[in-house]
Amino acid sequence: MTGAYFFIRRNLFNELNGFDPRFFLYFEDIDLSLRMSQAGKSSYYLATVQCYHAGCGSSNHVKARRLFHSLQSRTFYAFKHLGSLDATTLLLATAFIEPVPRFVHALAKGSLREIQAVAHGYFLFWRAVPGILKGHYRERIVAVRPEFETTRGQ
Repeated sequence: MTGAYFFIRRNLFNELNGFDPRFFLYFEDIDLSLRMSQAGKSSYYLATVQCYHAGCGSSNHVKARRLFHSLQSRTFYAFKHLGSLDATTLLLATAFIEPVPRFVHALAKGSLREIQAVAHGYFLFWRAVPGILKGHYRERIVAVRPEFETTRGQ
């Protein structure tokens, strides 16, 4: 279920601990929907209701940041919900294969601004990969040994 038009009961939202704060943008709704399904709850699509979502309306002027947050959230999601092998494969494909068609597309458009946005977005992503992996593995340690949990905000 997409977050563009997402309703959830407050008690269920609280029961699932809300949105995972590691998802700044993108995939937070998909993560919550999956956790809801794993908890045995159902989603419903109301075909009689219409909603218009402009898509990228709040991030269209910051394309590099939008690309970075999308790649980062996809990677967080993969390491959170897929096996290590699948998540690592996705990470490698995202970091080294996916940029090629993105650059080709930007070159075909003849847009220097688009090429710069792709380069900057991937630069931000590559720079963030160690933190993404550290956050994933720290979460796994805490899940196994809760006494390692530190107080946030210190």
